Amino acid sequence: MSRPRSRIGRAFRRTALPLASYYAVTLALPVAGGAPLSGAFLEHALVVLLVPPLLVLGACAVRSAVTP
Repeated sequence: MSRPRSRIGRAFRRTALPLASYYAVTLALPVAGGAPLSGAFLEHALVVLLVPPLLVLGACAVRSAVTP
């Protein structure tokens, strides 16, 4: 049985490339394209940066609760 920390580490390693791609498309491209760093964009950036890792942690928690 693996420890929860190692499960979380594996989950983040598995999602690293998709998350990096998502961040590039949703954050880096607009900034590179000259999007103004307005309050709305910063709010969007905060949500984009926080929600996916929280979803990964939530999925790990659910899997740990379901898997014996």
